[in-house]
Parts: sequence; C-alpha cells; structure tokens
Amino acid sequence: MKNKFLVLAFILQPLAFSPLFADPPATTQPPISSITSASVLFVAANGNDSEAVVGDPTRPWATWQAAYISGTTYSAAHGNCRVLLKGGIISGAGITLTANWNANVLVAGLGPQLTSIGGISGAGTPGVAGLDIIYQNNGGNAGNGADISLVSDGSVNVGAVVVDGGVGGAGYNDVSIPGVVEGGNGGNAGTITLTNVYFAGTSAKGGQGGTGGWAEDGAGNDGNGGNGGTIVLTDCKSASASVDASGGSSGNTVYGNGGSAGIINITRSLVGSVSANGAYGYYGGTNGNDGTATLFETIFQSVQFAQGNGTASDLCGDGQTVANGTPFCGAGSSASGALTTNHIQP
Repeated sequence: MKNKFLVLAFILQPLAFSPLFADPPATTQPPISSITSASVLFVAANGNDSEAVVGDPTRPWATWQAAYISGTTYSAAHGNCRVLLKGGIISGAGITLTANWNANVLVAGLGPQLTSIGGISGAGTPGVAGLDIIYQNNGGNAGNGADISLVSDGSVNVGAVVVDGGVGGAGYNDVSIPGVVEGGNGGNAGTITLTNVYFAGTSAKGGQGGTGGWAEDGAGNDGNGGNGGTIVLTDCKSASASVDASGGSSGNTVYGNGGSAGIINITRSLVGSVSANGAYGYYGGTNGNDGTATLFETIFQSVQFAQGNGTASDLCGDGQTVANGTPFCGAGSSASGALTTNHIQP
C-alpha cells in the first residue's frame, strides 16, 4: 500500500506544479525576499501618507499612489536600488503613473485575494482641441503612453494596466477660417512588462486621431491614429482579461491614417483574449498594419488580427464604400499579423 501511495504522488506532482495551472512561480532575480527591510515601503489601511517612513512597518503609507511616488523617488536617490511596496489586507484605489515605472520598484502582499492595488494608468494626455479662429485652429497632438515594468511574486492583485496613447485634439470648425483645419495625431502607446502578477487586463493601444475641422476650403485632414505598444507577460494570471496592443484609428472625417498594432509576447501565463489589430483610416487614409503575438506555454481564449481593419472590420477595410452610407475607409490592404504559439487553447 505504501508503494502505491508513492506512485500516485509522483503522477500528480507535475500537474500540481505546472506553470499553466498553479500560481505563478517566483522567478524574480534576485528574489523579492532578498530585499532588506530598510528598502520596504509598507502600505496599510490604517496608514498615513504624510507620516510614513521607509523601512518602518509601524508607519505605513495609506495609498499605493503615495507609496509608488515615494518608492520611485527613493530608488532614484539611492542609485536605483530595489524598493519593495508591500501591502497588507488592503483594497487599493489604483495608481496613476507620474513617470515611467522601472523594474527596481517591486510589489508584494499577503496574497491576491487579500492585497489589491487596483488599476494602474499611464495613458497619454489628450491633444488640445482647436480653440478659436485667432489663437489655435488645428487640433493638438496627443501624448504617448508611459512605460511600466512591474515585478511581483504572485502575492498581489492588480487591476487593469493601461498605457494607451492619448486622443488627438479635434480641429476648430469655422467656415470663415482661410484654408483647412486639421485634427491632431493620436499618441503612441507605451510598453507593459509584467512578471508574476495577477492582473485584470492590459491595454497598450494607440490613441485615436482627432477629427479635422471645417474651414473655408472644406474639411481638414483627420489626425493619424497612434501605434500600439509592446506587452510582455511572464508567469502572469488572469483567466478572462484582455491583452490588447492594437493601433488607434484616425479621426472620422477625411483622410487620416490608422495606427499599426504593436507586439505581444506571453510566456507561461493564463489570459483571455489577445488582440493586435491594425486600425482603419478614413476617406483614403491607409490602414495600420496588424501586430505580432508570440504565446509560449500559455492558456488563452482567443487571438485576433483584423488585417488592418481595426474595430470597424465589419464596415471598412479595403477601399469599399458601404451601402448604408458608412464613410469610405482605408485605401489599401494592410499587412496581416503573425502568430507564433506553443500553447494550450481551451
């Protein structure tokens, strides 16, 4: 009987520790546990952002936002040392990036069911709309998304991570303005790199171009859509969350180019849908190219490439005028995406 028990344990062990089904393994080098307490910023529900002290668990921060800002400052001041944001039983309201998040600022907690950061936003700023005939006619270009490299040990739950490009500003409408008024370009998306993280979604999409304004010579060109960014996930887990690095569409009036999709690399992870769609351009503008996705030892629900048709693939795409009056879309075909997998698909 003893031998039978040992054989059964041997059979079950590979499944129990498979990276596809178990919690993400701690692969951080060096491990988070090696960070000394002097470089730990504690976060707790009873904390105080104005009185918190690095390395003192009795004087924690109250919000992840304040701890992130302090951790970034502390890391830079001490030669980019590795800093740990460590939370207790807390449900955070999220973090808005004030700068790129580098891999020297790590996060840990008591487990994804107990410690939550909330969403992380590093989206680009929108372009300013055309204001009036005197000061600014054209829409302003939007800002690019931030970069984030977040390392954990699987003990923290993170909401949606968003580094989309900003939306371009719309041109001002006034037929007394000489010439034409153009929309601003959408911003390019940033880069997301997550390691050993439970997450609710990732978005590195290009920003939409601003709509061209109407002036004395008619409609101005729309702004071009921004390009999608890069998403790299390693040992991450989210059964239903989307992973999206699609390009941004142009404005929707006349001649704007769609943004191209970015690059997605996923290793030993559990995700929902994966999208790398090139976006469409209106009225003679070209469609953006689709991106690439490489999935290794990963469970996923679906992978989508729209071949340059973006979110309007049912209406637009190859220079066809749709019978129901939908605007004339992209002028030409776009490069289709590439998918490389060594995966398990449900």
